[in-house]
Amino acid sequence: YQVENLVVDLNSWSNWVQGRHSNTRADFQVCPFSLGSKNRGSVPIDNLRGSINHRVEADGWQLQMADLSLTMWQRSWPEAKILLNYRQKDNEVSTYKLAADFLRLQDVVEIASLEPGSGELMAQLQSIGPEADIKDLQFSYTISHGANDWQLATEFNQLSSRPWGKIPGIANFSGAIRANPNHVQLQLHTVDAALDLQNLFMTPLPLTELSGQIDWLKQADSWQIFSNSLVAENADIKTRSRFKLTGNPLFMDLQTNFHQALAAN
Repeated sequence: YQVENLVVDLNSWSNWVQGRHSNTRADFQVCPFSLGSKNRGSVPIDNLRGSINHRVEADGWQLQMADLSLTMWQRSWPEAKILLNYRQKDNEVSTYKLAADFLRLQDVVEIASLEPGSGELMAQLQSIGPEADIKDLQFSYTISHGANDWQLATEFNQLSSRPWGKIPGIANFSGAIRANPNHVQLQLHTVDAALDLQNLFMTPLPLTELSGQIDWLKQADSWQIFSNSLVAENADIKTRSRFKLTGNPLFMDLQTNFHQALAAN
């Protein structure tokens, strides 16, 4: 990263016990500056302030950012807390944990895309243009005896993205997700949203409600996606569906109930 016109107001305190660092606390306020990288442009950081507390423990360390306030492109975050924790057990099991009250997805993607090694994935994310407020994020990553495992749980509000390839665009989706390598569970509680199916409809399809649970399960040599109840409604039709989609070979079982449909539309 390249930083231009960086001025920081910093107050810091450190504790040392028997010649070893125990913890450090720092309060900071950063004046407006630009964050960028060569050949990837820059983003203006209008405001950045908060406190950092770094604590060293016998089996790892913890880094906490509290009262974090960030403004980019005149978009302000609510004050948030971010916690990063590392633990090691018997030199064979390492666990990283990340917790965040709030993250604005489009700001995170924009900053990450400035990194020169961000590669094709970040370029695709920029094409999709995801936007959302991420709340109560919990993520853990464990390395144990050469094997990796991870867990994710978060809520999202006002999730929107542009159509990309065969992936439809969406607007104003809300819900929650829980995931691990073998199971992804998506809980939707969306109102006043839209689904952009460019290959089927000339304009985005409005949704007054989209609610229900969708599960993705990894199996021995395949996968399964299913929902026992998925409600989709707009001014023209109301539906309640259940489905099961399996792979290898591809097979779909779909049952849908329609009611209050306006056939003219």
